Amino acid sequence: MTVVAMPEAPPRTTTTEPASLLWAAERNVYPRRPRCMRMSRHVAFLFLSIGLLLSGCSSSSDDPGDEGYAGPTLPARTFTEDKWEEGPAEPRGHNPYPYDVNTHCGIKWLEFGGRWWVLDSVFPGVEQVRGTPPAEDVQRIAGYMTLIGPDAANFDAAGMPTMQFVPAEEEPPGCA
Repeated sequence: MTVVAMPEAPPRTTTTEPASLLWAAERNVYPRRPRCMRMSRHVAFLFLSIGLLLSGCSSSSDDPGDEGYAGPTLPARTFTEDKWEEGPAEPRGHNPYPYDVNTHCGIKWLEFGGRWWVLDSVFPGVEQVRGTPPAEDVQRIAGYMTLIGPDAANFDAAGMPTMQFVPAEEEPPGCA
């Protein structure tokens, strides 16, 4: 029988001394973690892996060239001559409301939710409404207004980019 000499361990004390930590580091000897801690690390790794897998598989995209692109989500609207859609007096956020825009003087100003809005940004690219774009010679576009926040509202119509409006500080001037 062969006897192997074990390295001498530092004397045990009630406080952790730097010498004892150095001895443990040099010999790669560390106290074992409790079983519950080892298990939770494995479980955390498993959940992280599943989460990454699911987020990669179910990604949706707004870029028509991407694999997860869902396309426009709202159906195209057509206006009727005897009815003008203006949305509710007090719109709720992130809810698209049927809305008709008068284009006689351009699409710079509009009234929605009891106040005036002015065009701030146009987001070309992804269309939010499926269908054919309106004819160029019409002076009315049927689409949707969506209150994004207290100071932003989007107008979307078939074949058109999203137009973002912000509250106007004054009433619009007359048509020039």
